Amino acid sequence: MGKINSRDKGARGEQQVVKLLKAWWGSEFYRTPRSGAFATQGFSHKDMSVAADVVTPDHTFPFSVEVKWQESWNMEQLLKSAICDPWKWWEQCVTECTVNKIPLLVFKRNNQPWFYMLEELDTLHRDLQGAYFMVPVPASVRESCLTKYSTRTVRIGLFEDLKKTTKTVWASG
Repeated sequence: MGKINSRDKGARGEQQVVKLLKAWWGSEFYRTPRSGAFATQGFSHKDMSVAADVVTPDHTFPFSVEVKWQESWNMEQLLKSAICDPWKWWEQCVTECTVNKIPLLVFKRNNQPWFYMLEELDTLHRDLQGAYFMVPVPASVRESCLTKYSTRTVRIGLFEDLKKTTKTVWASG
C-alpha cells in the first residue's frame, strides 16, 4: 500500500508543478503520459520530448523538468553530503535531459515550499530573483553526468522566485 500512496503523492506533485508552470509560462503543460496515451491530451509525441516528468508542446520552454516530492531528504544533507536523494534526482534530471534543454529539478517535502535546482548558467543567473544557495556538485555526481553537462555548481532556491523571471530572460540565454 505504501508504494501506491507514494505514487499518488508523486502524481499530485507533478499536477501541482503543471499548474505552477502554466501560471508562469502561460502555456499548456502536462504530466508525461505513463500509458503512452498522447491522443487524450491533444498532441502528438512528435511535438515534444517525453523524458521529463512534465512536458509542454511550447518549444520556447527551455527546461526538461523532473519533479520529486519526498520526505527522505533535508537541506543539511544536500549541502553536506554527496549521498542523498536530491543528488540522485539531479543525476536523473541531467541524464534524462533532452538536447537543447536545461535540466530543472523541482522538489519539496511535506508542508514545505517547492524548491528548484538549476545548473549554473553564467551570466543568466544575474537576472534570477530571490535568495538561493550556490552548491558545488559532488564529484561523483559530476562524473556520472559528464557526458551531458560539466557544471560544477548548481543554484538551489525557491521555485516561487524562479517564476519571477520572464520568458525573455530565458530566450536570451
